[in-house]
Amino acid sequence: MKKILILCCYIFPLNFIYCQNEFNKFSFKVGIANSTQSKDLFILTKIRPFEKSIQGVFVNLEYAIPVKKNLISFGFQLIEKGFKTIIYLDSKKYKEETEYQNSLSYFEFPINYVLNNKRYNIIAGLLFSYMYENNYRIKETGISYGSPNIVIITNGSIDYDKVNDRYKKYDLGINIGLSKKIIKNIALELNLQKHFIRIDKHNYDSDLLYNMCFLFGIKHSFL
Repeated sequence: MKKILILCCYIFPLNFIYCQNEFNKFSFKVGIANSTQSKDLFILTKIRPFEKSIQGVFVNLEYAIPVKKNLISFGFQLIEKGFKTIIYLDSKKYKEETEYQNSLSYFEFPINYVLNNKRYNIIAGLLFSYMYENNYRIKETGISYGSPNIVIITNGSIDYDKVNDRYKKYDLGINIGLSKKIIKNIALELNLQKHFIRIDKHNYDSDLLYNMCFLFGIKHSFL
């Protein structure tokens, strides 16, 4: 997360330094990603519930080549994905909730075909991903029933690589989305990523199979 925010601080001011051309080959995008997983290869079926997803940020630098009235774009993206696992323990005197928030950080290389439309642009393409870091944060909430109830919350963070080599480093998927220009050189973009490589090497969790991510960002074209 820190690396992504530092990259934003360096790249974003460059957008306003260079003069604008009729066609801008480069663009910079930053936004929010809601990441989850699904059980099968279909795009919108058997998705883990929202409370088991995590929210992160992404930054994207893109280069576009005109093809008649449309574009082919090549991107480099940093994104935080992941998921949550929640375990409950309840008795007459005590209730405990342990939340594991798994954070998976990726370098991604999207290649998209952008179909230009008067009102909006349609985006479709392939996505190559490499996981460069993964860890998980633990939040434990314990409630002791009584008068009054006593609530104890503890937090921790562990580098998962040092505990267990659980996840595959490489991933491959598709990207589909819509883009809408709001002012000159500024557009809002909504994307859905669906991957097709099982991320869990050992199948510890039956619904932890394929990465899936919803992205919403603001895009500025320059150069």
